[in-house]
Amino acid sequence: IAACGLPPFPRWVLCGGALTDTDAPLGEVRSLLSRGVVPVLHGDAVFDEARGAAILSGDTLVEELCAALRPTRAVFLTDVAGI
Repeated sequence: IAACGLPPFPRWVLCGGALTDTDAPLGEVRSLLSRGVVPVLHGDAVFDEARGAAILSGDTLVEELCAALRPTRAVFLTDVAGI
């Protein structure tokens, strides 16, 4: 499987903990998918226009991606037992 990591910083930006303009990062995800490449994303610290910095969770990213792309599946991988 062809895959490419897309770290959230600096692509995704929050404002008061809520995602702001998502057009550019969603465009990157769509671009990879159109080329047959699976985007690999994860939560991390990102810029927050109101707070300076905040944690953008992987769960929030998946919610945004699913709302925009309407996939048939979303896959979560973790190295933590029981989650």
